[in-house]
Amino acid sequence: MTEELAKKIEKTVKTTITLADSLWRDVKVFAARKGLKLTQVVEAALKEYLKEESEEEKTK
Repeated sequence: MTEELAKKIEKTVKTTITLADSLWRDVKVFAARKGLKLTQVVEAALKEYLKEESEEEKTK
């Protein structure tokens, strides 16, 4: 494996979270409509949340 390819591969962690049934259904429907995996939707949402929080902290 080349060094460049190794940098592109991000390690993952399998975890369990508890969500409201209605939120979980909404995420499943959203992912299906977009042709995405649930993991992709949750990961993108978490990244966006952390980005917003980080930006908010910078303005304080």
